[in-house]
Amino acid sequence: MPVHETFSRWIDDTIRLQEQRKRTEQAERHRRLRAFNAFIDELVPLYEAHRDEFYKTRIAGFVEKHPYLNNAGILDVIGKACHETYHSKLLEHAWACTPEGRTRLARFIGSLPDIPDRERFLANIARDRYEVETEHVCRRWNKDAFHDKRIDLLIRGNGWQIVIENKIYSEVATIKRHTQLDNYRRYVEKTMPDDYDRTLFILLSHSDNSAYCGDCWRYADYSHVFNSLIASPTDPIIENYLATLFRLLSPDWETPDSQQGRMLSSLKRFYRKNILKLQSYE
Repeated sequence: MPVHETFSRWIDDTIRLQEQRKRTEQAERHRRLRAFNAFIDELVPLYEAHRDEFYKTRIAGFVEKHPYLNNAGILDVIGKACHETYHSKLLEHAWACTPEGRTRLARFIGSLPDIPDRERFLANIARDRYEVETEHVCRRWNKDAFHDKRIDLLIRGNGWQIVIENKIYSEVATIKRHTQLDNYRRYVEKTMPDDYDRTLFILLSHSDNSAYCGDCWRYADYSHVFNSLIASPTDPIIENYLATLFRLLSPDWETPDSQQGRMLSSLKRFYRKNILKLQSYE
């Protein structure tokens, strides 16, 4: 057989083998996909049954105890549930220097781990007149990098203060190699030197930003806010805000009657971080 015919036959055989291999691989992929879909079809009813049983035994009683959680929160209605500024304004109301506001703020601070001089701050909150300011403008310092930046919440008493940076889903920003937290700490140190040693720095965040805290900042998440407010809501504004926090902390499920969208992982997370902790306080 001439060389060119042998080479041509070899090429044809190679192409045929490649096509056969592709058909075999495709058939195997289809077989595995059918097996996976069959597995999912069997798993879904078991998952849904376990999810609904978990809701019934662990969550439903809590929601029945606090029925206002089923209401639409105003921040949800206006599409601002993920905007930090709106949360800060509601926390300004919740922590106002009133008997109820002092109690809510003390519960929040008291629930946080690793707070230096915790008892002194709690005593100051109970005793002193203080002011809660949102969007405190940082002026008179470091104009190039930091002029007109804003501290989300600043609580100032007589010789003490609490600085809170508030995040929902955004991360802590970095400005010229310094994070927001570094700059806020330096701002307080330079412009409020008399109170610097009696300042509590808190990063409040829904998404996990705890890695940014370092030595000076203490971390809090919105479960701490929810738990501290739900103990004695009484205020209709607080109740409405709690409905928003309820959905923020459990975003994959809705009301007790809503089967659609409810996820077991979300139910378990809410139960562990909120209901169990609240039960331990009682």
